[in-house]
Amino acid sequence: MWPPALKDDLLLTLDGDGTNKLAFTQAGWPLQNQITFEIDADVALCQTLAGFPNVRFTGSQHDFHKRSLVCGKNCTQPLIEHVLLKRGPGNLLLSENERSRVRLLYLDYCGGPVANQDPPKCRDAMEKAIAGLSNLRLFAITMSKRRHAELCIETYMRTPYGFALVETFTGNSKVVCWLFRRVDGVVLTLSIPHLWWNGCSRKDRFKLREGTVLSYDSERDRYRVWVHEIDGVVEMTQACVDAYRK
Repeated sequence: MWPPALKDDLLLTLDGDGTNKLAFTQAGWPLQNQITFEIDADVALCQTLAGFPNVRFTGSQHDFHKRSLVCGKNCTQPLIEHVLLKRGPGNLLLSENERSRVRLLYLDYCGGPVANQDPPKCRDAMEKAIAGLSNLRLFAITMSKRRHAELCIETYMRTPYGFALVETFTGNSKVVCWLFRRVDGVVLTLSIPHLWWNGCSRKDRFKLREGTVLSYDSERDRYRVWVHEIDGVVEMTQACVDAYRK
């Protein structure tokens, strides 16, 4: 199911007891190609002492505590979604070089999806988190039924733009797992000139802002594009997407 890692490929995952890491190792992903994010300092320390490399405690980046990027309130427990949503040099847990090398993402939610009591916020956070990984090829997510007996993926996450749901695993009655694969040939990342925005100064008009396509509305023939620099969503026609594609 999982293609083996190439030399520079990275896998991002959640893993409390190391079983996911060991399983991915058996599937051809060496431990040095895996990065685990952990919200519990004791668990992160135990994994490190057990010899697992690249275990990163999300609480070590203290500015995540100021304002949640997921729910907009004060954040007391930084999550992997915060790491994925925070772009640029201010992210000390995931560099832009590492972000560009992520080919596989596995989110194992033992207690349920992020912001699980607020489905719209969960869908918005997941949409942008996945969009920020422009070279991602495979994405899998496991959600617990502990709080959601009739768990339905559409409630908490849209199928990411440019991906197709290729497998649903229901063998474990306590969880549901979905596997998504990137669709070849879909335009995802754009380079948008600053002059696209009103009020742009003459000296900045040919500078570029990176945008990522979030979705396509076939009825209106419009793409929704997330512009990372301003953390805003704009709408574009097919002609604009073709003109600005990387």
